[in-house]
Amino acid sequence: MTPDHRIFLSYAKADAETAAVISADLTAQGFEVWEYARNWKKEDLRFSIPDPCAELIQRANWFVPVVSAASVNPSSGRYMVMEMEYATELGLLKQNRMIPLLLTASRPKKWLKPFDMLMPLGAVKLDPDERRGYLQKIAGLCRQMNVVYRPVIRKRPYLPFWKGFLDEVETVRKTYPDTWHLMPALTEFDRCFDRKEWNRALELITYYNTSVTYLADGTQHDANSLMVRAHCECITGHAEAAELLLKRAATELPDAPSVLGSLAYLHLLRKEPYQAREYLVAAISRCTAGSLRERMFYLRPMVELGEAISEEDRDLVLDTDIANWEDDERTAIHGVRAQLLYQSARYKPAIDLLTSAKAEGLYNTPTVIYAHLSWLKLERKSEAESILTDQIRETEPDGDINSAELYYQLAEYYLTTDQVGKTLTIYEKQLCKPETVTRKFAVRYARILKQLGDDKRTRTECLQILGGEFAPPCSYEDFYYDGYANYLLGNTERAKHDFERSRQFDTWYPRVKEPACN
Repeated sequence: MTPDHRIFLSYAKADAETAAVISADLTAQGFEVWEYARNWKKEDLRFSIPDPCAELIQRANWFVPVVSAASVNPSSGRYMVMEMEYATELGLLKQNRMIPLLLTASRPKKWLKPFDMLMPLGAVKLDPDERRGYLQKIAGLCRQMNVVYRPVIRKRPYLPFWKGFLDEVETVRKTYPDTWHLMPALTEFDRCFDRKEWNRALELITYYNTSVTYLADGTQHDANSLMVRAHCECITGHAEAAELLLKRAATELPDAPSVLGSLAYLHLLRKEPYQAREYLVAAISRCTAGSLRERMFYLRPMVELGEAISEEDRDLVLDTDIANWEDDERTAIHGVRAQLLYQSARYKPAIDLLTSAKAEGLYNTPTVIYAHLSWLKLERKSEAESILTDQIRETEPDGDINSAELYYQLAEYYLTTDQVGKTLTIYEKQLCKPETVTRKFAVRYARILKQLGDDKRTRTECLQILGGEFAPPCSYEDFYYDGYANYLLGNTERAKHDFERSRQFDTWYPRVKEPACN
């Protein structure tokens, strides 16, 4: 805060809630906001303005009265009138250091004295409930007080490109003052991002990203904001748009781990594991010694893909203290740790991890499944079964738990323990319903029918899988399960063809002609 950034905010007590919002938003811009409304006492009306109030007004660089029906009311606005009259006596009106704010939601019918002297100044009209317009007005108010609005964006260290994004925005804000009107859109973007209002967040980051290209003299200051936009495109299911954005970012930052990692996550979204692995390996190799968190971010999908990682990296994933990390991030890491513990035959720690993660409410489907599989390895079948059945009962529709995958694991458990009837019930009542059925579940169901000798129903299921019940195959998994369906039908050559396409999907599929990562 510089010495000329002191504001005295004058308002009627009836407007205290709105004034608190305005005060918080101005404080976030680096202003020191003072007010006296909550300290006025009834007996003060018999004397001159209280000394503490007078001192604050004297020291303030800006006097900002909040004009509303309550403030111009002779009864509810009487204290505010004394503050305004004192500020006027000090010469703040003549010095153009008074900036009135008009609350449009409670606009006064008449600007009574002494408020009528503010009318020629042109009040800043505010309605905090109309968020975007309100933020623009706050940005304009800052500009009147010689401050370029700084967007309020929460730090998100779990996204590797986020720090670069914040740095880019700050560079644009300081270097190109004409972009001031774009900055409130980023405050609203951050709010939508935090609330997972993804479509609105995408709209706002697109507006900023497109506009800054024209307003920043053609200078490139957008590689990381392109990645933020690509992230939102991915979440909203626009993989092709995300790819174009990431390739643009790569022209500016060709060796940045965040660009390579973002491309990896795009390929994961498309279920192209080979390409994803290439980019993850490249991103990991470019992480510096101080970027532990970013390295963890790329190691997680490597483990989930079943790829081998070094002993050093495995210890990093298992032993890093994540107590102060974001909840979503910790949840994901718990799942990866459970997988690593299970793969290294540390079954009891994998089970204990689920217990501790559940106590925090920070666990996901892999955490549950690897605890279940660990109990099976310890030959404790009842505990293995109860982990799944208990979790299915507790699972809400939203969150980090995939109930369909839990049902699938339970069905497989029943199949291996010769409880075929229960397996069929799960497939027929849970996994093969129109809203949940996938190629994987349909093929697994057909496999069970084949094992039971029900060739007629097996054939019907497989023909439905191959005959258009699902979209044409567009991932290695799709080709694999189509191959499995052909195998169950006895179409051996066609099954081999599909399995080969699955195995070499990333290199065969024409869309993924990417340059190899060095």
